[in-house]
Amino acid sequence: MNPRVLELIKNPKNIQSEDLGLLKEEIHAFPYIQNIRALHLYGVHLYEKENYQKELSVTAAYTTDKMILYQLIKLKLQPTYDHVFLTACL
Repeated sequence: MNPRVLELIKNPKNIQSEDLGLLKEEIHAFPYIQNIRALHLYGVHLYEKENYQKELSVTAAYTTDKMILYQLIKLKLQPTYDHVFLTACL
């Protein structure tokens, strides 16, 4: 497996639009690794919003635990309050 993919699995917030092609290659090589599919879906959500629904459907078909996808989607739709919290703590 590509070292960049392993790095992205450890730190998904570091994903860039250039990583989507690499993740797609890994999905073709390892089609049943759910972490890579979820990471790719996260990247598509950030950088290719027009393809998100299609990729969500495909990812759901390969994911055994749909709660993971629900949590991923729910986290994306809720605003993050980290900045407000950190500012308040300072």
